[in-house]
Amino acid sequence: MVKGYRNDGVYRAAALVFLFAFLLLLPAASEAVIYVTQNGAGAKDGSRWEDAYGEAEFCQNLNNSPVGTEFWVAAGKYRPSTTGDKTWYFVLDPGVSLYGGFTGTETSRNQRNWRTNVTVLTGDLDFNDTVDAHGVTRKASDINAAGNGNSIRVLYAYGQGGVLDGFTVTAGYALNDEGGGMMDVASSVAIRNCTFAGNFSSQSGGGLYSRNSFSTLENCIFFGNKADWGGGMYTDNSASVADGCIFTENEAVYGGGMAAANTHVPEVKNCTFSKNTASDRGGGMYTSNSAKVSSSTFTENSASDGGGMFCIGYAPTVTNCTFSGNTASGQGGGINNYWLASTTIMNSTFYGNGANQGGNMANLDSSPAVTNSIFWSSAAGGEIFNDATSIPVLSHCVVQGGYIGGTSIIAGDPKLGPLAGNGGPTRTCALLQGSSAIDAGKAAGAPSTDQRGVSRPQGSGYDIGAFELAVSSGGGGGGCGVRGAPFPGMLLLALPLVLLFRK
Repeated sequence: MVKGYRNDGVYRAAALVFLFAFLLLLPAASEAVIYVTQNGAGAKDGSRWEDAYGEAEFCQNLNNSPVGTEFWVAAGKYRPSTTGDKTWYFVLDPGVSLYGGFTGTETSRNQRNWRTNVTVLTGDLDFNDTVDAHGVTRKASDINAAGNGNSIRVLYAYGQGGVLDGFTVTAGYALNDEGGGMMDVASSVAIRNCTFAGNFSSQSGGGLYSRNSFSTLENCIFFGNKADWGGGMYTDNSASVADGCIFTENEAVYGGGMAAANTHVPEVKNCTFSKNTASDRGGGMYTSNSAKVSSSTFTENSASDGGGMFCIGYAPTVTNCTFSGNTASGQGGGINNYWLASTTIMNSTFYGNGANQGGNMANLDSSPAVTNSIFWSSAAGGEIFNDATSIPVLSHCVVQGGYIGGTSIIAGDPKLGPLAGNGGPTRTCALLQGSSAIDAGKAAGAPSTDQRGVSRPQGSGYDIGAFELAVSSGGGGGGCGVRGAPFPGMLLLALPLVLLFRK
């Protein structure tokens, strides 16, 4: 059996640089499909469904696969080791693609259904975790006996061109290591339609740890993972892109849902952060770099500081985002800008967040630039808190109770609807009829669409906040509100947790 990469080989930067150079010289390879079912069939050589690899053959042969190889994996549970060796994990080589969600009869990829044919890569080597009907360890706390029977991680990816599509990655236990579910190093892996659930790291990246990478994540869910840094996901000097992902009920000391650090800039868009917790900073997200966050919703996250988001240093940007119902026992229920954070906030809505100080926003030794944004109905701690060294620049904002020192500050009621599905991939707070935010925004620098993708402006000016009230009648603009009419009753669900609650 070929072992996965051990810890002493993961971090050799020189080897990775050589690898990238080598990959550039590789010729294009034709696709070869390897078929996998849980128990295998026939000759178990992977040549067709009737002779599919079983679990043991899959973990033996995945590593060192040629560029262009595709693995079609049928629904079931698959471990990286069938002998109980915790140091083994699946290795996704450069240019190799893993596709889950098959029944075992398909002749093309588009016939699979990853939603119903649950395909699980699990680190529960001895099958003694608390699991659901599909064998998924739903939360890190469901791992049995402090991870004694769990692999150090489930999956490791490196290099260019890999694909992971349609899997649930669960029950990795990285004690004194990083990336319980998956480690992604110096790579450009495309990760799509995947769930990372119930993984643990005592360091960083309970669900996923990404270092020096340019990977993309689309339509993924991070649920019930736990780590010191980045319960759901941790990016270290990575320009990874998360698009349409859900981070929910993850735990960490810093960055319950996600933590992002060092110089390369990750991008988060069309994502939802909900019910994540951090015992220290950043319930939803922690950034110590210039992360770009757009068209995303933070709700019901909690932390000591920065319930929704905590930004330390650098120059992160927050555009077309909604923060609602987040809490901090200390400062910054919605967002906390700390220690020279030059945060830029544009067309965002902070509604009903709470903290001891700065229910919706707290600034400590930081002076963010805030434009076209709403701060309203703080549950506790006031709307905005600034320490003696913070002088934020607010322009064309709606602030309950007003704000001294800003430009074009509006104290009138923005008449926000509840956080709901108003079209688009994430929930928003609609502007209701008579809102003070309608047509009151600043045009210069404003985004061309709102959080849902509705074009701006719809009227004589740009609306303040993440929601642009549409001019068209009949709920046009993707289920959005109508100018001059009450907020419609049509509520669309945000991205359903189909991967987590399938039975």
